[in-house]
Amino acid sequence: MQQLAALGIDLTSLIIYLVNFGIIYIIVSRLISRPIIEILERRRNEIETNLNEANKLRDEMTEEKKKFELEKEKIRSEFDLELEKFESSIQEKSKQLEIDNQKAREEIIQKALSEQKQMKENIFKIIQEDLLNSYSAIISKVLKDKADVQTVQESILSSWESFKNKKL
Repeated sequence: MQQLAALGIDLTSLIIYLVNFGIIYIIVSRLISRPIIEILERRRNEIETNLNEANKLRDEMTEEKKKFELEKEKIRSEFDLELEKFESSIQEKSKQLEIDNQKAREEIIQKALSEQKQMKENIFKIIQEDLLNSYSAIISKVLKDKADVQTVQESILSSWESFKNKKL
C-alpha cells in the first residue's frame, strides 16, 4: 500500500471512487441506458417495419405496373384490330360507292341518250309531217286537174319511206 501512497493514491479514496463509479454505473445502466436502449430498439424495429412495408409497397407497385402495361398492350392491340377493321370497312364502302356511282352515271347517260333519241324521232316526225304536208299541198296544186289528192299523198308517203330507208 505504501507503494500506492508513494504514487499519491490513497486506498480509501480509491475505494470511494470505485463505489461512486459502481453507483453511477448502476444508476446510469438502470435508469438511463435501459430506456435509451429500449428507445433505440423500438426505433430500429420501427425502421425495419417501415422498410419492410416500403419493400412490400414497391413490390405491389411493380406488380400493378406490370398489370397496367399488360392492360395497356391489350387495349392497344384491340384498338389496332378495330382500326384495321374500320379501315377495311371504309375501303369496302368506298369501292361500293364507286361502283354505285358508276352505275348511276351509266344509267343517267343511257337515259339522256334515250331521251335524245326520242327527241330526234319526235323532231323527225314533225319535220316529216311538215314536209309531207308541204309537198302534198304543192303537188296537189300542180296535179289538181290530173290526179286526186289521196293518190298523191300515198305516192308521197311511199317515196318518203323509201328515201328514209336509204338514208338510214
